[in-house]
Amino acid sequence: MTRTIEQAKELIESLRPIQEDETSDYTFPCPRCGHDCMDKNPVRNALSRRVDVYICNECGREEAILDMLGKEPLPLNQWAMVLGFDNEGEDDDQLFDEQRCRVCGCTWDNACEGGCYWVEDDLCSKCAEKMQEEKRL
Repeated sequence: MTRTIEQAKELIESLRPIQEDETSDYTFPCPRCGHDCMDKNPVRNALSRRVDVYICNECGREEAILDMLGKEPLPLNQWAMVLGFDNEGEDDDQLFDEQRCRVCGCTWDNACEGGCYWVEDDLCSKCAEKMQEEKRL
């Protein structure tokens, strides 16, 4: 079952009170990317620009960069938390296929030297810059 954007938003925002619960000793993975990189103290993470929930700093940067470039945000029904609920019981390898650059093969966990960010779903900023330079020559 694929959720609507509104249903996904409601599900994602239900996490915020749990993230801020000081009595809990559990740190949830990032609801956007699904990686285990969230700080235990919620305010040390990024607050999403799309929904009222904390996300990891990498996802916060990506949201800001996409806004700056005028690109469409990752739809809420494609966030890792939503996919995890919608595909419960399916093979985890299929759920979270790692984003990979079609040119150099870099990923979130193995970025280009000096760092990079996603300009398209399968193209990193370093390769996009190289492609632009090649077009100018």
